[in-house]
Amino acid sequence: MSEQKLPLKISDLLSMTFPQNSFWIEPAILPKGGTLLFGGAAKTGKSFIMLELARALSTGTRPFSSSIFSVPGKAKVLVIEQELGERESQSRYSNLLKNTRPSAYNDYLYNLSKVPSMQLNSNEGLKYLYDAIDHVQPNVVILDPISMFHGFDENSNTEIGDLFKRLEKIKGAFSHLSLSLILSHHFKKPSVGPYKT
Repeated sequence: MSEQKLPLKISDLLSMTFPQNSFWIEPAILPKGGTLLFGGAAKTGKSFIMLELARALSTGTRPFSSSIFSVPGKAKVLVIEQELGERESQSRYSNLLKNTRPSAYNDYLYNLSKVPSMQLNSNEGLKYLYDAIDHVQPNVVILDPISMFHGFDENSNTEIGDLFKRLEKIKGAFSHLSLSLILSHHFKKPSVGPYKT
């Protein structure tokens, strides 16, 4: 049985010190050991954003050449995507990395495409993800889009709660990597016509 946490006095909380450089993306965008959920409607560029974050993390450079966001140090990244496939992924990475030397990301950026059996609501699917993480030993895993990695009912708080508990267990199993997750999510298509919901 795990040790039970007890409430802290606010004065004790305020006196605590935390390690510097505890984020993969600054300012406080992606905490080490955290989860970042990024969503949007279909065809709004979520996969492009995910790949740009992967590029920035794996090369230790600013995402989108931003003066606001930064990556304090290189992180090993595993992108697992369910929609593009290897041919389209190759095309996108080729374009995204055309001005970057392969030595900058060679040992830091990995891709796994179209793995329909990686369903996090099944033991086999969880094992597939664990094995992929164990093989690469990444600091950040990108799941794009999260809806294609599970068969849970997205309208059920209980079932989505179970999904996020499973994701927390995965991060806990690889806490020595300060493993963080980035999830992309498709929003429901907006209704059109006079009877919008």
